[in-house]
Amino acid sequence: MRAKAKRIFQNIGLNIGRKLGMARKKSGKTDLKRLYQLSSEELGGLIEELRAKRIEERIKRLCSMALGTPYQPQPWEGSSTFHLQSMDCLTFVEEIMALALAPDRGALLPTLRRLRFKNGEVGPFTRNHFITADWLPNNSTFLEDITPLLGGSDTRFIEKYINKKEFFRKRGLTWDGEPTTYIKSAYLPRSMLPSLLPSFPPLTIVAVVKERPDVVITHLGFGLHDSPTVVGFIHTSQEMKMVAKTDLLYYIKKDREILGIKVIRLQDKWRR
Repeated sequence: MRAKAKRIFQNIGLNIGRKLGMARKKSGKTDLKRLYQLSSEELGGLIEELRAKRIEERIKRLCSMALGTPYQPQPWEGSSTFHLQSMDCLTFVEEIMALALAPDRGALLPTLRRLRFKNGEVGPFTRNHFITADWLPNNSTFLEDITPLLGGSDTRFIEKYINKKEFFRKRGLTWDGEPTTYIKSAYLPRSMLPSLLPSFPPLTIVAVVKERPDVVITHLGFGLHDSPTVVGFIHTSQEMKMVAKTDLLYYIKKDREILGIKVIRLQDKWRR
């Protein structure tokens, strides 16, 4: 029964991908294709085409084209290049953002490396491993956490000590920086989300908060307003083994370990 349901979900994701996202050669033109099927030439052409659109429209288009991309955990130390043929949750968000933010083809890799590594310096120690301790603060040029703004008095906080020394020790490396990093991170509690959804911006990055040792964020993806009270969640689904879209409230409701979410958006200067 589970296998049958999984096949149904996979077919849904693939059918959505065929409708929204795309490309097959037709009469010398690039028709609708999925992102991982694009050649380097087609990808460069897509970037040039998207430059005329607002950033929200670029990300929506790229997300729709990514539907159906196989899920696969990526190297923990981070890659210095794109890997559109398979993704995990963080590389999916990073690569979609880089494709949307880069001003031209030549800026694609520098933009990706700036998002993935501190100051764009490639290496295992500069990789933005932890969303709250590394990825968000090191990408403040691009992103802002609007969780407290949306939650107001309903905002909750989770406190953690991130043990970077132990993280690298388990991977055979020696960390010379501060052994632990204290984090106090805001989140919207799951019980308040139905009433807060109407105030969400049209496009956000949604980060899932769970109570786990050394970790605050366990998953992330893009939140897209489908209606005033419905937010679609586009993410790499381990259950479906691919990039898929689901209803955000449904996704949270079915996992009782989820405490709530952080909501992140692009800084104003990138949304103009």
